[in-house]
Amino acid sequence: MIRVGKRVTDRTIYVVSALIVVSWPVAAFLLAVLKIGLAFRILIALVPVGILVWQIVLCYRYLQEQDEVQKRILLNGLAVGFAGALPIIFLLGFLMEAGIKLPFRFMDAGYFLEVAFLVGYAVAWKRYQ
Repeated sequence: MIRVGKRVTDRTIYVVSALIVVSWPVAAFLLAVLKIGLAFRILIALVPVGILVWQIVLCYRYLQEQDEVQKRILLNGLAVGFAGALPIIFLLGFLMEAGIKLPFRFMDAGYFLEVAFLVGYAVAWKRYQ
């Protein structure tokens, strides 16, 4: 089990983050290929967003339970991850504005934030070991 009682573990954060990394492209693919009703398309679109909201809640709860070192690990992971992803997102956005066709949409650039969070968290965790 990922959670023990009401306690959130760092493993929980990784698992939920991995769920987002998987659900985002799957939802984008399904929305691109399935010709189904609007209600089902909205439900598919809400899956990665719901998981992301769940992750935000879990991160907040996790931070409340941690000592100062663990708080630094998570916050450093967020800082490294988002600081690393933002230049990529801006680059992709400007390339798209310049007229270059990429195999995804600008909205999909948010996916890089989640991947960068995983990398940033791993870097910060290793730094404090």
